[in-house]
Amino acid sequence: MNRTKEIVARLPEDVLVDIDNVVKKSNKTLSVFITEACCFYLEKIKRDSMLEAMKTGYLEMAEINQVLAEEIWCDFAHFCQSEYENWRKT
Repeated sequence: MNRTKEIVARLPEDVLVDIDNVVKKSNKTLSVFITEACCFYLEKIKRDSMLEAMKTGYLEMAEINQVLAEEIWCDFAHFCQSEYENWRKT
């Protein structure tokens, strides 16, 4: 079983009213609700961070891929037409 620790948190009254309403409807304790909410939020932060890292990686790779494509295009541009046609038939 996970160890637990008691905390004190100050919340705006309207937020607490909303939380109390949800807790009553869900038949959960306030502790369970807050634990689940915190876990949900932490997972969202991790997911958002991973998506941002992936986005950055894809953008970095886009630059590399463009350079490679341009180099390949230059190589093909230097083929004489007959060599290119022979290569294309294979």
